[in-house]
Amino acid sequence: MRRSFPYAIISAKPKRGYGFDEVSPELDATSREALRQNWSPPEQGLAQFTGTDFIRTIHLPHNQIGWVQIRVTSERDEIGRGGLMWARITVVPRSQIGNYAEDYLATLPPSARNVSKRYLPGTIGLYWRTFWNASTIFTAPRSSIADWSLVEASILRSFLILPSFIRESATISTLVLSTKDAGTLVGIPTEYLHGKAHVTLCTR
Repeated sequence: MRRSFPYAIISAKPKRGYGFDEVSPELDATSREALRQNWSPPEQGLAQFTGTDFIRTIHLPHNQIGWVQIRVTSERDEIGRGGLMWARITVVPRSQIGNYAEDYLATLPPSARNVSKRYLPGTIGLYWRTFWNASTIFTAPRSSIADWSLVEASILRSFLILPSFIRESATISTLVLSTKDAGTLVGIPTEYLHGKAHVTLCTR
């Protein structure tokens, strides 16, 4: 990455839900509370995605964006429920989010980055949907992909072609299980998508 930004790490705590493991001292109380309330995806039920990494972004105070890197862990809570998550949240100025996304895209497997070039949605249509805060949905069969990096790469490439003023107000989530409150650019496994996607990723 081009520079270091403030961050927080969140994980599940026995009998206490989720809490901070680490928080950068420069994050004030308002930012910490916004992180605590908004870092996680809206739905649960991720137990069958153990080991999967995905990204989401959230808007934060002080003209900042939270870049949330989530892993679905193999841990279980005190009553045996799986799907517990671990997250590292990097707090990025809105004006830098494009640079940060570009650097993150470069860390994904080369095969996913190369194949994802085929799946950019029509630019005019994407701008229109994003401007009106409608989701653009990317889908692929979860069972036929070794990991979710192709979906991530395709969403990030689409994010990066947006004009900066739209990009700074858009949100992404590379793995959700429903369209409700999902974000602007989202990835949903085909098995959970009840309807037509805007970008269907071929996995052959």
